Amino acid sequence: MDPSITNIPVVTIMSEPLFLKNTLSAEKVLDIMLKKNKRYCILTDENYNITGILTIFDILKYAVLNNTTDLSKVKAQDIATEKIVTITPETTIEEALELMKKHKITKLPIIDKKSNKIVGIVSEEEIVDTLPYIIESLNDLFNYLLEIINEEVGEAKGKEKIIATVKVKNKNKGKNK
Repeated sequence: MDPSITNIPVVTIMSEPLFLKNTLSAEKVLDIMLKKNKRYCILTDENYNITGILTIFDILKYAVLNNTTDLSKVKAQDIATEKIVTITPETTIEEALELMKKHKITKLPIIDKKSNKIVGIVSEEEIVDTLPYIIESLNDLFNYLLEIINEEVGEAKGKEKIIATVKVKNKNKGKNK
């Protein structure tokens, strides 16, 4: 991957997390996620400490593997991923992807260093979905900078021509005296 793209901090692509209580049923969590158009949520205890991350896929996988459609009696926390790896807003996209691969996870909560609070979340899907826009924006910026450079070079060449012309005229004036 182009290093200029992967060195972009995750803060530029993070999304707002959905926080839900870990005491809710999987059915209730699924209902809320669908209504809020979220594919995952962060589960917290009564003190707002992170206790897990739960995805729609986790819930559906549980239902299929346990041959059940009644998720009202299943605690969300019981099927959530409890392996929580966090990053800071300054973490690069490349570092985030490496952590996801290393820990075999697809979501990383983003923690503010000063407040120690979650300020966002980034997922593997969001990175993949966002990269074409980042590339397009960088390409637009690159083309814009090239235009400016070309204008500057053009102006410089024009100035060089004027200076050369003035020098030639001054030289010729000296010869005519």
